[in-house]
Amino acid sequence: MSIHIDGQKIVLANDHLRRELDIAHGVTSTAYLLRPYGREGSDVWIPTFWPGSREPYEAAVDIGGRRWEAGSFDPTRAPAIHEGAFIVARHEISSSALGQVLTLTCAPRPGVNLPVEIVLRYEIADTLPLLLKSVTVWNRTKQMVIVDNLVVDMFCHTRYQQELRVFTDWYEAYGKTEGRDEYYQGWILMQFPHPVRLPLEPGESLDSFRCFEYATPHEAEEAAVRHHRIFRAIAPW
Repeated sequence: MSIHIDGQKIVLANDHLRRELDIAHGVTSTAYLLRPYGREGSDVWIPTFWPGSREPYEAAVDIGGRRWEAGSFDPTRAPAIHEGAFIVARHEISSSALGQVLTLTCAPRPGVNLPVEIVLRYEIADTLPLLLKSVTVWNRTKQMVIVDNLVVDMFCHTRYQQELRVFTDWYEAYGKTEGRDEYYQGWILMQFPHPVRLPLEPGESLDSFRCFEYATPHEAEEAAVRHHRIFRAIAPW
């Protein structure tokens, strides 16, 4: 199984890792699990963040001096600051060279005045212990919008953090993509290292960097082999 949708629940899984999403009210990861030591064939899964917790938000866009989160929300209340500002308007599954791709198009929820849509893209490999994630922001208005920054993903590791590796295709000479959230203590944000302040004309979009998230074994030699296989798959040239 690569991607399975059951109502408002989505599971992205292969033999090495499993990520579960809830899109009932906004979008959020409810679980992110790995096989012990990144090995397939086990009946055991271990969490990459604390059991019972939910990811605070799945992605975010900074506009007008405020961070607008794509996360879960309470539909019975008026929109709050630290609450999801988007609903999943549509979802689509497609194929890729690595495996399958889940695309979630998120529009502002009722009561939120936002000029953009965000598109979340997850690509899970069939045979590699690899999940790719990226975000695109679209200006759907008739006026220019300035995007200050994007959050592509976030992590709060347990003691098993050494088994999940994350790197990006951002050129880190311009700064590291790992940041911290002042409100959600302990969570690591994957975002542009500096405000981009990119103006988007009507109909234009901004693509984020890609996050490459993969399960790795503890043994250094085995981990090096797996790292090499992943790089050969994503950059065969």
